[in-house]
Amino acid sequence: MFKSDKCVYKQDLIAVIALAILAVIFILVPPLNETPLRIVFALPLIFFIPGYAFIAMMFPKGDISNIERFTLSIASSIAITVFDGFALSQTEWLFRPYSISISLLIITVIFAVLAYPARRRHLEEDQFTFSVHGFIESIRSDDENVPEKNRIPPEIEKALIIALVASIIIAAGMLVYAKTTQEEEQFTALYMLGPEGMAENYPTNAFLEEPITVTVGIENYEKQDVNYILQMQLDGEVLQTLNVTLSDEEKWEEELTYHPEQMRMGRSKLEYALFKEEVSLNPYSSVNLQITHEYPMEYPQELTEGEVNGSIDPLHVLKNYDMEQNTSWNFKTTDANFSGAYVKEEGIFESQGFVFKLPYEGNLPHYNGQYYEMAQNVRSDKMETVVLSLFVKDTYKPRIIDIDQTQFKQILINNILVWETAVGGDYNWQRVHIPVILNEGNNIITLRTIQRGNKDVHPVEIIWDEVTILPISELSPYSENALLELHPPRSEMIPLPTTVNTADFEVEWNGTDIGSGIDYYLVEYSIDGENWQTWLAESKETSATFTGVNGNDYYFRTRARDAVGNWERLHDTPDTKTTVDIEFPDFVNIT
Repeated sequence: MFKSDKCVYKQDLIAVIALAILAVIFILVPPLNETPLRIVFALPLIFFIPGYAFIAMMFPKGDISNIERFTLSIASSIAITVFDGFALSQTEWLFRPYSISISLLIITVIFAVLAYPARRRHLEEDQFTFSVHGFIESIRSDDENVPEKNRIPPEIEKALIIALVASIIIAAGMLVYAKTTQEEEQFTALYMLGPEGMAENYPTNAFLEEPITVTVGIENYEKQDVNYILQMQLDGEVLQTLNVTLSDEEKWEEELTYHPEQMRMGRSKLEYALFKEEVSLNPYSSVNLQITHEYPMEYPQELTEGEVNGSIDPLHVLKNYDMEQNTSWNFKTTDANFSGAYVKEEGIFESQGFVFKLPYEGNLPHYNGQYYEMAQNVRSDKMETVVLSLFVKDTYKPRIIDIDQTQFKQILINNILVWETAVGGDYNWQRVHIPVILNEGNNIITLRTIQRGNKDVHPVEIIWDEVTILPISELSPYSENALLELHPPRSEMIPLPTTVNTADFEVEWNGTDIGSGIDYYLVEYSIDGENWQTWLAESKETSATFTGVNGNDYYFRTRARDAVGNWERLHDTPDTKTTVDIEFPDFVNIT
């Protein structure tokens, strides 16, 4: 049980915590850690503050003199710092200014907090209190002048002396052991800084023709000269290689810039890989950014056969872009079983299209990357961002949804993969609509089908048609795997009962859309099933209360619009019908 209601004398405990916090700030926080005050605050943190808090916890009463308390505080601080530093050296944080200062602050706070209830257990007149004047007087006075009740018993004094000597011997021994047995650490530091020169606010979006710049730094602590090789890689592809030679404790920093040269699917890994002396399979160290390639977007127009064939002017007209001739494309395959041909009535508008035929069924041999491709050269007068637009579909419909994807449709620009999707999605016709960069001079556009080796594959035909290059303004605001959505949404009314016995009744509907999702519904009603009136023009809900007139028949139909502007085909017949008959009884099931 506490003998006092409160701890009266706690100012010294608050002071040591405040001093410890200030010491950490002046040791770690720039620019304060570059001033002489760093030493002024660091020395008390190491040689006095944690020991004072410890002695305050061990001796909550004024039963030892101030000079004894001061001496024990210094000795305890030295022991605590040595033990703490040795423990830290065995951890991942090691013995560093950050780790030792933070840990000493934590130790000080713990001891000071424990000292508070220890003092509170004693009467006010017995609690230890510290004053500068009293401390100076205790130094000037002889031990005989100390009141009897404040004198430390001889046996305790002897024990304290023994403990003090033992702690100093142990601490010194541990320091010598650590110094003689611990090898000096050798390492290289690799780091990356954002635009403000700090390790934060790194760029995450790459815009075509707009570079990403970060600062990469290397610091050599290897105790010898080292030849470093630094590579900038994008998804494993080496974009730039730098050779850097540093002496021991020498530092190198440089701004490195990534220039997006082609649109890529999904997130990309921009990595800065560091090697020592020579490039190996695994880098010595690396830092990376996860970036997404972005591009300006505008809403697409509805597409008709006439627009494909000319009302949207292509910037570069590919020869035989509509596959109506049997010329202009170059073909290449790695497997004689693959074949391709122009086939009439296979195109998107029942015109001619080009068909890749993959007849193999079963497990492929262990060949890698079997493919069939067609390619054509395009020349550009300048480097520019354009939209590559084409139509493609495949004939394979998987029996199960979660199939092992082994066959793929691909598009490459100048041998860079810019689009890929698996065969077997039952997509019908897809319009691929992706931004690409054409280099000044010749560019190669490649349409490819590839099969993974040593995997089960299925017979399939892939049809390509209407390959055009359009202005960047034709880019769609919605893209999933770079496919512009052509399939309209679907909707339906929930069937109403034949008769309702109230003028106000609930009408419900729902819909589905593969892709961008339904934006809103147009809900119409009619009293004769032929002349329709708008009830809800842009409803984002799937139910509403309709108010009718007794005796009238009411017909309903709905039409959905998706997020990219595709309208569902207008329903020729009503979705549901009911009659308002207020006299009609409302039957209730009785159980």
